[in-house]
Amino acid sequence: MTARQRSSTWTPRSSPSTPPPVPHGCPCRPAPTRRRGLFGSATSIGISLGLAAAAATAGLLSAVTSADQLSAWGWRVPFLLAAPLLIIAVLFRMRVEDSPLFVRMAEEAAPPKAPVTEVLRDHRAAVLRIVGIAYSTMTAGGLASVYLLVHLSAVLSSLTGALWMIVLIVLMPLAIIPWSGALSDRFGRRRVLAAGMTGFVVLAVPCFWVMEQGSLPLAIVAALALNVPFSVQQGVVYAQYSELFPTHVRYTGVSLGFNIGGVVGTGIVSIVATWLVKVTDITLAPAFYAVFAALVGLAVVATMRETSRTPLREPSPAVADGSAPMTSGAQG
Repeated sequence: MTARQRSSTWTPRSSPSTPPPVPHGCPCRPAPTRRRGLFGSATSIGISLGLAAAAATAGLLSAVTSADQLSAWGWRVPFLLAAPLLIIAVLFRMRVEDSPLFVRMAEEAAPPKAPVTEVLRDHRAAVLRIVGIAYSTMTAGGLASVYLLVHLSAVLSSLTGALWMIVLIVLMPLAIIPWSGALSDRFGRRRVLAAGMTGFVVLAVPCFWVMEQGSLPLAIVAALALNVPFSVQQGVVYAQYSELFPTHVRYTGVSLGFNIGGVVGTGIVSIVATWLVKVTDITLAPAFYAVFAALVGLAVVATMRETSRTPLREPSPAVADGSAPMTSGAQG
């Protein structure tokens, strides 16, 4: 019996000295249908805070060490600091329960024994959509945040200054994320997600050009402007991912598509951007790559149905359409 199957049959007990288990996965899953976007945006806020903390740690380290010290041993310090965080994350993960929908579904029917096989057989279109959206948002977002470290280091001629700029750039648009999630509850996931991607198409090249003009104030304004569409996207995507699958394969389907898209997107974005600059000798080449990624995302969104009003306990849109068979437990 797997851990996932055990979780469906074991009823945890709480005591005054034992905090209650934490609900599993995206916060949007146990959320009310009309507030899933807002609740789901909490995941993105946590990611942004983590990215800002990582950049701040690196910025502080580069400020208190020389270039030689940083090259010799300083680069190891963040990894050493991350070790206890990894242990804490593992302990936290061990206390996380499955979503109430999955638990309720598992009480009615046994979870699938081979969820990956079922996802690839019955929900390929949903997986490919998540791969496309994850690639688009992570590539454009990576260029607007992580790659900016390389770009701004050249503009500012200071690694420390560039790192603290990244902290500022990530934190300042933070309030946009829950606002975007709430907007998607009102106007739909497709519209808000498409708006964020369109923002990259419109802003990427002008913002990168402004950042190359050698003015620090202009670089800050341009970098912040470029992160607005990124924040808009981040407020929507996690609710959107969860809505593409029925309960009994949601975790597997989202994980599969998200990680494949993440590897192709964020995993190689800096390498691709640097390679494009080298091959084309055009410093704006990464901006055009961001535009390309955003266009890919828009093409994917155009193939999707609106899901913001669909209860998660119902079959996924693919099942409802009849394009994928409905198996036991899909009503979760």
